Amino acid sequence: MEVMIVDNNACNDKCFTALALSFFSNLKVFEVGDYSFAFVDEVKLIGLNQLERVVIGKNCFTKEKNSWGNKDRDAIYLKYTVDFSNGLKLETEDTLVAHSRGVAREDFTPIYVKN
Repeated sequence: MEVMIVDNNACNDKCFTALALSFFSNLKVFEVGDYSFAFVDEVKLIGLNQLERVVIGKNCFTKEKNSWGNKDRDAIYLKYTVDFSNGLKLETEDTLVAHSRGVAREDFTPIYVKN
């Protein structure tokens, strides 16, 4: 499978708390519709070397109620682990909270700069 699209209001069962996509090693695109994965606390996109794009809809993977200006906000909780070929391993955690949904898509590529 190269493309996985999850519909709106999907995968919201309380017992569904983790999502691991490692089995889909040929996955290139992962898209999630709005209001999905309400109870998922952990998402693993490990070993997906073909992955080119991830698109997450509004209010997915989020519990940020009244978090910024006393308004519900979209948030994505990220935990990165990067293994470099020279044996260096970097780990970090981050929370991305969207101030508003009227923002255009932005792509970024993390880089490692050796001091």
